[in-house]
Amino acid sequence: MPKGMFRGVKDAKANFGANYEREGHYIMFIRRVKADQNRQKEWFVAVEKLCIECVDAGDEPKPHRPGEQCSHLFCNYGKGKDNFLPNLKAMIMNVYEIPEEEIDEEDCEALCSDQQPMACMFVEMQNKQVTTKEGNPFTRIKYIRSIPYEEIMESDERVEVISKFLTKDEMAFIEKKLEENQDQD
Repeated sequence: MPKGMFRGVKDAKANFGANYEREGHYIMFIRRVKADQNRQKEWFVAVEKLCIECVDAGDEPKPHRPGEQCSHLFCNYGKGKDNFLPNLKAMIMNVYEIPEEEIDEEDCEALCSDQQPMACMFVEMQNKQVTTKEGNPFTRIKYIRSIPYEEIMESDERVEVISKFLTKDEMAFIEKKLEENQDQD
């Protein structure tokens, strides 16, 4: 990842928008966040996720199914470049529940680092299909909040999906966090 890729995030206004996901209200599990390049050597950030539940499909005839993997791309090139920092900032703001003005370049760099602070988080999302000025379909993606592990474990259906599709390491991480949270209570 190039130094300075997130320069200017402090002044960006949080905004929601993205592509490659289908409309609906979802509970997703974040597997990892990575910075990478496409074939033209242009940078993007990808949030790799696993669908845990489709709460409401909206107008989508084929919503993501539990266990289906999907990625949210934040493109730092082409038409996505203008929304790259605002969209990234909006995700961080809502997932971590921190004020917009406190998000800086270091927060963005940490997302894609070896520490992977968003890995193994559950998030609630609202995706809405819109039409661009050019008449093309586009999915606006809004991260609503992170969901506590305890809340996820209250649903037998979610636990079934988790036990079926998460890796042993992911399950161990969640179990460790649940134990830590119990010790704090």
